[in-house]
Amino acid sequence: MESIWTIVKLIDWGTGYLNNHNIESARLNIELMLSKILSYDRIKLYSNFDQPLSAEELAMLKGMIKRRIASEPLQYILGETYFYGLKFYCRPDVLIPRPETELIIEHFSKITKSQDFKLLDIGTGTGCIAITLAKMYPNASITAIDISEHAIATAAMNAELHNVKLDLIHADVFEYEFPNMFDYIVSNPPYIPMSESKELQAEILLHEPSIAYTDSNDGLSYFRRFNGIIERFMNPTGKFLFEIGAGQSKDLTEILSGKDINVVYDLSGHDRLIIGANKVLI
Repeated sequence: MESIWTIVKLIDWGTGYLNNHNIESARLNIELMLSKILSYDRIKLYSNFDQPLSAEELAMLKGMIKRRIASEPLQYILGETYFYGLKFYCRPDVLIPRPETELIIEHFSKITKSQDFKLLDIGTGTGCIAITLAKMYPNASITAIDISEHAIATAAMNAELHNVKLDLIHADVFEYEFPNMFDYIVSNPPYIPMSESKELQAEILLHEPSIAYTDSNDGLSYFRRFNGIIERFMNPTGKFLFEIGAGQSKDLTEILSGKDINVVYDLSGHDRLIIGANKVLI
């Protein structure tokens, strides 16, 4: 007699199986897989704990688990992730949004007093920063640029999901001529040094696009080139917010020596964000 695989039985079995393959947060992983397959939230999984899965649903779960133990990120397997409380489509070849990037949103809301500004998001990826700000500031004019065609396509899907209007540009920001100046420039650029990138988790090394997290140099290459972008396309009274790597703020203060720089630290005490503006000459 074939065993009947109910939701609770699969959660218990899957948790153990993923734990045996050294997958962190194993129970949460299996819960989210089942939630995706059944279109249930996690609470509904447990209120329907004795519901059996069909053969088709079991086959889908088996495929997801196989991909997960091969170190594929859960976000790619599910095809989605959450950023600042919003759902975003997420697919291979596009960097997965991280919680630390939410600091850009939090601190942007502290420095802007206007509702109808012009903003440029460099290296938009999934569009998570630009789209979140577009929802918060519907009267703003937001431009998002990325050198990756996959990223722009994903950002377009997410803009449609959230019903926001963005000016999406597939181009190299260092070669593109914008027709206007911007009040704000934001970016989560590739800032991990090549020497450190080799020590990243297998999930990142094997599956996420390296062009999105390392500059294949010392981690500071993009910031050096941002000087030119700021000079050419940021309004004299504008501000920029860039996510940075731990320990980079000292070097960046020197690289951006012509600017007033404030450093924001994360909950672990690591420098995580710089907020800058042109120096006021008196």
